Amino acid sequence: MHLQAKKPYRPAPDVAERYNDGVAQIYSVSDTAAAGYLPTETLTEKVRLDYQERKLGIKRYYAAKQNQIHAERVIRVQRPPEGIDNQDIAQTEDGVYYRIDLVQSVPDIWPASLDLTLVRYDQGVPESSENEPDAPDDPNAQTDPEQPGGRGGGEVSDNGD
Repeated sequence: MHLQAKKPYRPAPDVAERYNDGVAQIYSVSDTAAAGYLPTETLTEKVRLDYQERKLGIKRYYAAKQNQIHAERVIRVQRPPEGIDNQDIAQTEDGVYYRIDLVQSVPDIWPASLDLTLVRYDQGVPESSENEPDAPDDPNAQTDPEQPGGRGGGEVSDNGD
């Protein structure tokens, strides 16, 4: 008597993605300058998404280099209802801002996902008070006259001593 082997369980062809490498904040960029003035880029919060790091392949890297773009990272995010385009800015949880250079839809993945190619972005980044150096000491501040090197307390002589 021969027992027939059972076929293994095969899930649907869609692959479930895990977005557990970090959180990215996506911003839209708008010009808030008055008409006729120098453009002022302002970042407006759009959506916050978990992401998965992807490999920056050699083809993608050199294709960007040919266009004089320095692609630094590729992340995969769940497709948001608001949409993401290549005019948006992404901030990763390490505080670095990136311009989204390329948005690619990923087929056969569940949930629906996008691959974002990121390029470092330094323009229009909001100022952070945490990273500012301490203000220099006020040169006109009063010091204790009794201490060595203190101001005041001594008599002024006119004989050049």
